[in-house]
Amino acid sequence: MAKRIACLWIVAAGVIFFLFPFPGQTAFEKEAGPAVPPDRIMINLPQESEGNEMPPVAFMHARHNESVEGDCTRCHVEKDPAVVFKFQRTDQPASMDLYHDNCIVCHEQQKDAGQPAGPTTAQCRSCHGAVVPDPAPGTQWEKIDFDRSLHYIHEVSDHIGSPDNPSDPDNCNACHHRYDEVQQRIVTERGTESACIYCHKEVEADGVRSIRDASHDACVACHLTQKNQEVKAGPVECYGCHRAGVRAEMPVVPDAPRMKRNQPDAVFMTGGTTGEGQAVYRMSPVVFDHKQHETAAASCRVCHHESLESCSQCHTPAGDEKGGFVRLEQAMHAQTESASCVGCHAQETRKTDCAGCHDVMPRPRMTENACQVCHNDPDRTVVHDPEMQQIRADTFVSAASDEYRPVMPKDIPETVTIGVLSDTYQPSRFPHRKVMDGIARRVEDSDLANTFHKNQQTLCMGCHHNSPSSLTPPDCAACHAVAGDGMPTSAPGIPDLKTAYHGQCMGCHDKMEIAAVPSTDCQICHEKK
Repeated sequence: MAKRIACLWIVAAGVIFFLFPFPGQTAFEKEAGPAVPPDRIMINLPQESEGNEMPPVAFMHARHNESVEGDCTRCHVEKDPAVVFKFQRTDQPASMDLYHDNCIVCHEQQKDAGQPAGPTTAQCRSCHGAVVPDPAPGTQWEKIDFDRSLHYIHEVSDHIGSPDNPSDPDNCNACHHRYDEVQQRIVTERGTESACIYCHKEVEADGVRSIRDASHDACVACHLTQKNQEVKAGPVECYGCHRAGVRAEMPVVPDAPRMKRNQPDAVFMTGGTTGEGQAVYRMSPVVFDHKQHETAAASCRVCHHESLESCSQCHTPAGDEKGGFVRLEQAMHAQTESASCVGCHAQETRKTDCAGCHDVMPRPRMTENACQVCHNDPDRTVVHDPEMQQIRADTFVSAASDEYRPVMPKDIPETVTIGVLSDTYQPSRFPHRKVMDGIARRVEDSDLANTFHKNQQTLCMGCHHNSPSSLTPPDCAACHAVAGDGMPTSAPGIPDLKTAYHGQCMGCHDKMEIAAVPSTDCQICHEKK
């Protein structure tokens, strides 16, 4: 079956197979950037002599990898004893003859064996300058996130030892390293581990390999070495990491322990100050539960997008060049940036359990309640000593209360009768308490929702979206006028009452995927007269 699939790939990829670079080319380079599929490699050798130029070849690496069933040695040589990810060579420069001799020979062998094959001699244009659709047919490449679960699986692997001491259970330096400017070489140093992308960017820069080259050279080579030693290893085929369906079968550690990086449990975060002498912070400090957020984030990079330094090292209260002149306040509150606190929380509110209430809320405005959840330390006295700040943060988090203030059932109307359409239908009996209980149960399943809704009364703001938290919020008709009743109409931009009810109720049912009460079944809410 695998061979049949491989053959089909070869047929489908016939027009894009590589070969026939023009004479005079001597170097090899990979095209990078978002405009091309990540598995596409441009073979573009510099000219070796005048004339006889041919356009570069768009080589679809993933397809070839799959056609040889992940056997990297079909195109790459082995040395010491890892695979060298250069085409059929180690340190030698690439050449036209190298590609022609190996690629065409392989294609001809396939053809002689009666198997579908790529272009052969005299089919130059099938590779050189061939137009590859974007995305190419059959391309299923997806970027892989090396999340906490994957990190932990590698961290505790019995087959990944420390290069310095194979018996050392701490194997961080098997992957993590840094470049020492003084020694001008790669070194390992415990406590300085960072994400690969901090140094290896999307495109090679200043002699540092791209993240794609660095991760493939390290990860795939390690997997292949272990596989050759008949040790259980990670994927060596492209699709093993980059095809969602295959990746979904990877083992997942749902409660992966914290990484061992000496990170703090709590962080004392402050902004600017005001006053002289007895200066105070302009806003109440944020005591950030770093440990709790680690369990909620897939990786450190969710927040630490450029380095593992604290946010304020780059984003100062006034803003500076290191942080792209993005001020600390902006970095924390940008609603459209996933790396900011508010932006990350906003993304969570779009999930099914939250979207019913949050989708219709005015996003630019944050309520006083929301501010106080994060700016949680009321003592605005300035603390300069970092050690004292850490003590204050640890003490605050350890003493934090999980008190939940429910609304008593007697304070929640069991039903609310809505008669705005009673000229055509029977009045609608809205099961108010039942809806409130259903929302409360969903909140219980979310740490984030629990944090912001410790006072259950705040759930009322889901429907009463422009009203402060209250057990006696104004009726909907206080803002939404009844069309055609001769009374003043709603303010500009505010829908009439009928439109508001339908938008709120039907939108909520859709967003929260309430299958038992479809938003299109009118008579569930409105019985005919």
